[in-house]
Order: sequence, then C-alpha cells, then structure tokens
Amino acid sequence: MKGKRFLALALSTAMVLGCSATAFAADKSGAGEGSGEVQYLAEDDIFDVVLPTDAGTAFDYLLDPNGLIAATGGDRYSGKTFDDGKTVYFLHAAKVDGTVGGTAGTANCDYTATSDEIKVTNKSTEAVDLTVTAKIAEADGVKMDADGTFAADGGNLYLALVGNDGTNDTTKALTTAGVELQANIAADANAYEVKWDDTGDTGKYVKALTTAAQAADYAGFKSYTFKLTGSCKANDDALSALKENPPKIDLTWSVKDFTATDAEPAISSVGEFDKANPADVVISFSLGTGAKAVEADGVALMFGANKATVLPAKYTADISAGTVSIDKSAGFLVNATADVPIYLSLTKDGAEVKELSGTITIK
Repeated sequence: MKGKRFLALALSTAMVLGCSATAFAADKSGAGEGSGEVQYLAEDDIFDVVLPTDAGTAFDYLLDPNGLIAATGGDRYSGKTFDDGKTVYFLHAAKVDGTVGGTAGTANCDYTATSDEIKVTNKSTEAVDLTVTAKIAEADGVKMDADGTFAADGGNLYLALVGNDGTNDTTKALTTAGVELQANIAADANAYEVKWDDTGDTGKYVKALTTAAQAADYAGFKSYTFKLTGSCKANDDALSALKENPPKIDLTWSVKDFTATDAEPAISSVGEFDKANPADVVISFSLGTGAKAVEADGVALMFGANKATVLPAKYTADISAGTVSIDKSAGFLVNATADVPIYLSLTKDGAEVKELSGTITIK
C-alpha cells in the first residue's frame, strides 16, 4: 500500500509541476505588413488616324463645255488620255478605268469626271468623328446645279462631294455657301492587345497593335473616303467666257482627337523686344483642344489699348505652326516706351471666332 501511495503522490506531483510549467510560459505573438500593387494600363486610349494633310492637285479640274478636248484628241495634254463624253475632268495620280475612243478598258484613263479619293483610316482604340467641308467660290455667270441634269431652271455647273463609308455613297452638291459631310469611323476591336513594355526604369502595361494589325495588308481597320465629281452644261456661253478663271474649290477635313482635354484657345508665349538689340518678336498660340477648340484660317494682329491694327506687311502668321512673327522694324515696337498689349484675332472665312490677348515686354 505504501508503494502505491508513493506512486500516486509522485504522479500527482508531476501533474502539478507539468501544469505549473504551462501556466508560466511567456506570451507569443506575430505581426507583418504587405504592400499592394495595382496592375493598370499606362495608355488606355490611343488616337491614331491616317489621313493626308495635303491633297496636292487632286481637286484641280478642267472645264470643257464645248468638248474641245474630245475634238482635238486631247492634243494640248500630250500623252494623257481622257474618258469619253465628259465635260469636267480631274487628273488621276495613276491611270483608272474608263472609255477612250469608244473602247472601254482597265487602267487606261488619266482624266475622268471624278477625282482621286481621299482616304481616312481609323487605327485608334475608339471610334472617331470625321468632318469634311467643301465650297466653291462665286464666279460671274456661274450657277451651281443641284444634280447635274441642267434643267431649264437649273444651273450650268455641277460639282459634288461624294463620301463613302465602305458600303454607301453620300453625295452633296457644292454651293457657294458650302456643304458638309460627317462620318463616325468605327474602331477595330481586334487590332489591339495588352502588352508589358519593359523599357524605361520600371516598365508598364500598354495597349499595342497586334502582330496581325501591324501587317501592311491588314484589312481590319475601318475607313471613310471622299472625292469630287462633276459635269457642266454643254456649249454654255457663260462658262466659256470664264476662260482661265473657273471658280476655285476649297475643301477641308478634320478628325477630332478624343484623347485631348478641353482647353480654350490661348497665347502660350510672347517674345520680348530689346530696343538696344532689336529682333523679330514671336508670339506662339494654340487654337485650343477638345470641345473648346476653334477652327481658324486667318490671324489679324492688333496692339495697344485701342487695338490698333498692325499692317500685314509687318508680321507673318502661320496657323498650322501656331505662330505670329512681328518684324523688328514695326513702329509700335521701335517707338514703344512701355510694355505693349497685343491681340490676336482668329478668323474663319473672314469672321472672328476668337480674340486672344498678351503683352510684349519692352526692354
């Protein structure tokens, strides 16, 4: 019995000691932190439109109301071929299909009644809006016809702007007031993919053209084309009397950049004028961006509190470059005794669309 009690006492003591060891153990804890990194596209929207900025001579035309070209076999234009039976001709950059001397052919005409087309291709990530305007100048004896039928109460010259979205033509007869075509050119949903660009210090995710879309023969991009066509009333005395002065055609085309932020037209910088070391003064300006942008084809310069007009001979304006260069000999600079307020009147077809202001510092 004593042995059993001793064993029981020993076991009891061991249990107490074991429990005591657990009760007096030190507390344990842990902590950590993690930083997050968002995967994002550095360039989500891409504006990329392919269009010519200058049509060259594509819209120059020959007016032949009396059929002199056909009567002489086009001898005046040696080596050039003309589509039969036309009264208005446009020269093509490369021969096109037509009928010459009563024989229809392929790529056999230099001149036809329809101009080469201008093609606008959208390579952007979103659809873009195209605007095309065309008008013809007034000329004595010229009355524009609405459809080229030259009815008794109609006109004697027909010229039209023809747009095509890839399926349908839209035709608008030119007027002296001007006509406009508008088109929404869709984006190709399959042209772009997300890629990792590891150039630079950190790299970035970007949208980039797929390998297929980079190929010269890729057919996925959507386009819009426009061209001119025309005819005139045969044997019309008023047209014949024009001789070397047929009315001029003006065309403009533009695509709105959907990535541009809206900004008002403004003067961005104005050069100083140092009277001791005179030099031309350059003014830089913008026509604005986005919804606040304006269209302008002229700039008039004024100065002083009364906005006196500067003679055109004393400054040169470049709309496309956004600059006005004032000749260093301009009297309002040479004779200035204080800084000179200046004003730029941006005009479109002779009418002011926006006035900008700045100051030339006189040293």
